[in-house]
Amino acid sequence: MLCAALLAVAAAASVRADYQDCRSCHYAVLPESTAPDFTNYFNTPGHHPVHVAYPAKAEYNATDAIVADILFFDRDGDGLPGPDEVQIFRSIDGDMIECSSCHIEHGIGPPAANHPIEYVRAATADNALCGFCHNL
Repeated sequence: MLCAALLAVAAAASVRADYQDCRSCHYAVLPESTAPDFTNYFNTPGHHPVHVAYPAKAEYNATDAIVADILFFDRDGDGLPGPDEVQIFRSIDGDMIECSSCHIEHGIGPPAANHPIEYVRAATADNALCGFCHNL
């Protein structure tokens, strides 16, 4: 049992896409790419900024748990970061909001039926995703 838990933690810590990983395919300067071009999405006013530090302020909620370099809001209480849980990534730059904080990375598996095509974590009709980080 302990061995399985350690393997799950190691796997969770190693599966992580940051801003540069996403842009390596979803960027206009790659004519050979067949992936959708999200250049304007990354730069559009109103889109949530990515590759920015997660503020330690009263108007932001603290994460519930941490495994390796992933801080997360542990919705299911299992102590592991899951695809439906918003994640903040610890790096040498600090605790960072990346694309994969709110979007499920490719390779984890197909999105569940309740996820929109954008692979949004914790997607709900009432935009509850914002309330994980922002103390609304």
